[in-house]
Amino acid sequence: MNFSMIVAADEKRGIARDGDLPWHLPGDLAHYKNYTSRTADPNKQNAVIMGRTTWDTLPPKVQPLPGRYNVVLSRSIEEQVNEKWRVCRNLDDALVKARANKSVEHIYITGGGQIYTEALEYPECQTIIYTRILKDYGCDTFFPEFEDRFEFDELFDKRTENDTTYRIEIWHRK
Repeated sequence: MNFSMIVAADEKRGIARDGDLPWHLPGDLAHYKNYTSRTADPNKQNAVIMGRTTWDTLPPKVQPLPGRYNVVLSRSIEEQVNEKWRVCRNLDDALVKARANKSVEHIYITGGGQIYTEALEYPECQTIIYTRILKDYGCDTFFPEFEDRFEFDELFDKRTENDTTYRIEIWHRK
């Protein structure tokens, strides 16, 4: 099963500062929710794989993200499994577990920086849904360079929210 990455990054590829998003873009959050929740089969759901720091940035009321099978990569959270989420120790195991879940239609890698870098090396990573934020937020965590392995496919209209302009791009592996 192929998988996708979904990310929002500033003009220097920054994705976080001090372990959190330094911007608030409700339209992009809605795009993220729509993309990671939408399935062709109404009896299925998508899996979202994220690191513990990304998990910790989610408000408790949306842990786990509703309507999606959540997989958290962590060496510090006790391993656990239930019908809505699980903890795995590494990306290989997370992908195996997500693929084995018969209710999962598609897998999305949702961060953070180390997991994006690792996932980019998998040939099964076929698509990047990239929100390009046209502003520098002084981030300390970054999305890896990918343009040499992926080609631009589609651009959504530019949007501006909270004095920040961004556009959503789709990239596919060459």
